Amino acid sequence: MWSQSDSNSDVKIVAGSEPNIKEFSAHSSVLRSRSLYFQRALSERWKNKKHGIYIITKPNIHPNIFMLILDYIYTKKKILPESAEDSLNILIASDELELLDLVESAQKHLIKKFSSWLLSNLVMSLNVVCRHNHFHKLYDHVLKITFRNPYSLFNSSDLPLLDEVAMICLLESDELELEEIEIWNYLIKWSISKFLDDDITNWSDENVSRWSDEHFVALKETISHNDNFLKLMLSTEYLTLKKESYFSTTSNSFIFSFTDQSNPVLSRVKTERKNVAIRNDEQRGPSFGTDLCMENSTRWTSYWGTYEHEIIKSNHLIAEEYELFMFRLYLILCRIVSANANTYWYD
Repeated sequence: MWSQSDSNSDVKIVAGSEPNIKEFSAHSSVLRSRSLYFQRALSERWKNKKHGIYIITKPNIHPNIFMLILDYIYTKKKILPESAEDSLNILIASDELELLDLVESAQKHLIKKFSSWLLSNLVMSLNVVCRHNHFHKLYDHVLKITFRNPYSLFNSSDLPLLDEVAMICLLESDELELEEIEIWNYLIKWSISKFLDDDITNWSDENVSRWSDEHFVALKETISHNDNFLKLMLSTEYLTLKKESYFSTTSNSFIFSFTDQSNPVLSRVKTERKNVAIRNDEQRGPSFGTDLCMENSTRWTSYWGTYEHEIIKSNHLIAEEYELFMFRLYLILCRIVSANANTYWYD
């Protein structure tokens, strides 16, 4: 039985951080016998030892949680917290301390008793299981309820708090019950809020026409930071170009380029040129005025004139790939990756 006042203890553990810090006394023999972490920590090579007492600090484990875990180490009595937050904290702490039996029982307790709480707090739940994807039971459970209830996540005001690793977990799966264009829209919404702290409560894709240069830089930071985001952008099935040549009139079209990473260029269509802002050529493909024109699947040209700013100094681009996307059947985004430019357009 663990006792805080045991004079024979040879370990002092300092748990918590200001203003909640507490010291616990324990026995190295007991800790080593129950925990792989303590087997390593309480070795003869442990440097932080004073007057024969091992000193261990655990600032990220709340004293109340550590006290429950220490009692478990000594008694093997099950820990069944009455709150989901405590259960989650016990799971995380027991994983850090490598208490494998407690990791398993904490997962089962969360799934059995707090499944509705996990759904109501999907951002927190996903962040935990995706940082610790070896929580296999809880990981599978949380992802399953997310796939079944995607709008509970993506329409949540907590969405900006979702970790990048959690977003990647979702994008890597093909079980998310959303159309790909919806996923793309939510990815933009998340990336803008993540990098710019924008209020996304009433966000919609119509906001794109009012974006500043900062918004496009934020989008670029998201989609270029990880290949998993780029994989999401490979679908072209949503865009149906008419089998004829035609011009589209719009005053909202713009193109932007990240050729110079430190100075991205955003160029909106000139008012007097809005009647030729977009052109589809049945033989060649889409063009944005003369500023960005598709010649074939790999060759593009750029002659400044229809849009406000020159997006690239070269008149010719060799594209390694290009991708087309559509928002609500009328908003189109294209991305070109070339040897000398990252260029995007929007209508």
